[in-house]
Amino acid sequence: MKKRKKVNMKKLKMKREQDFKKDNMTQTDMNRLYTEYQSIWDANNPSRRLKLFKRIVKGYLKGYNIRHDNVGNIFIGNFDKTYPCLVAHLDSVFNTAPQNIKNWDGVIISDSGIGGDDKCGIIAILELLKKHDNINAILTVDEEVGGIGASNIKLKDIENVSYFIEIDRQGKSDIITGISGYRITANNFIDDISHLLKSYKFKATEGLYTDIYDLAIESSISSINLSCGYYNPHTKNEYVILKELQHTINFINEILLTTRKKYKIPLVENSYFTPKPCLYDDSLEYINDIDDLIETVKFYGDYTIEDIAKRAYEIGKEKGKQRRYEDIRLTNSQHMLRHKDKYKEEVIRNKDGSSTFIFK
Repeated sequence: MKKRKKVNMKKLKMKREQDFKKDNMTQTDMNRLYTEYQSIWDANNPSRRLKLFKRIVKGYLKGYNIRHDNVGNIFIGNFDKTYPCLVAHLDSVFNTAPQNIKNWDGVIISDSGIGGDDKCGIIAILELLKKHDNINAILTVDEEVGGIGASNIKLKDIENVSYFIEIDRQGKSDIITGISGYRITANNFIDDISHLLKSYKFKATEGLYTDIYDLAIESSISSINLSCGYYNPHTKNEYVILKELQHTINFINEILLTTRKKYKIPLVENSYFTPKPCLYDDSLEYINDIDDLIETVKFYGDYTIEDIAKRAYEIGKEKGKQRRYEDIRLTNSQHMLRHKDKYKEEVIRNKDGSSTFIFK
C-alpha cells in the first residue's frame, strides 16, 4: 500500500499567511468578519418574515441616512446624488436560525445552513459603507421568493445611480455580466476595471436570476453581480469562506476608488440566451476562424473587429493555443475586402498606419 504523504503543517501555515497578506488580511481580520457580525450570522431571516432581522441589520446602520419603500426595501444613502449603488438581499431560504454554528479557522458552517446567500452581501455592504461616504446601497426583501423587493423598485428611486454592484454569487471569482440572455454590464465599465479583473482574478460569465436583473432592466444602468465566498447555497451543507468574502470586499473597494462615472447599457428585447459578450468573456476563446470572428462582432456595439481579434489572440495565448493575431487580422481584412458590399463598413486608420474595417 502506498504510504500517505505527511502534510507539512509549517508550509501550509506559511501559504495561508501569504494568502492573507495578498488580500491585506490577517487572521485577526478574518475572525473579525465573524465576531463583529455574529448577530447577523446567528439570525433567522426567512422570506416574508424579516421584521426581526431588519432590526438587527439596522443596528449596524446607526448614523446613516436610511428609508424604506412600500414593500420594505431599505435604501441607504442619498439617491439624489450620482453615486455607485451596492445591492444585497435580506432574506434566505431557511425558515430557522442556523443550528450549532461554528467558525472553523475562517470557514463558517452550521448543522442547518448558514444563510451566506446573502448574509455575505449584507456584511460586505456594511464594511464598504465604513470606507466610503459617497456610495449608496439597497437591501432588498424577498429575493428568494421571486425578487419581490427588487421588482417593485421604481425608476425614479434609482435613476441617478452611476452603476450597480450586487454581492450575491456563490464561489470566489465570478463577475456576472449577463442574466437570462440579457447583457447587464456596459463594455466601457469592464474596460475601466480590466486591470482589477486581472489582479483579483475575477472572470466575466453569465448567471442566474437575482435582484440586479430587475434593477438593470428597469434603469438601463450598468450592473454586475460578484462572487462573495459562499458555497452550496440553499442546502444544509452551505458554508462561507471568510477570506474569500474579504477578497471580494477588497475588489469592490478598488472598483469604487477607480471609477465613479455613470454607465448605461443598451438592452435589446427578446434577446433570450443571447447575451452580448464583453472582451473578457471566456466565449472569445472559441474564435478560431473568420466566420466565428464575424459572428462575434455582430454581438458587439462598441468594439471594432481589430479589438476583438486582438483579445481572441490574447485569450488563445493564455490558453496555450498556437494562433497568431496577425493571421486573424489579415484574414479579416481580406474577407472584408472581398465581401465589402455585404456590410456597412467604415475604414479607420490604426496607429501603425494600417487600415481596419469595422461594422457600423
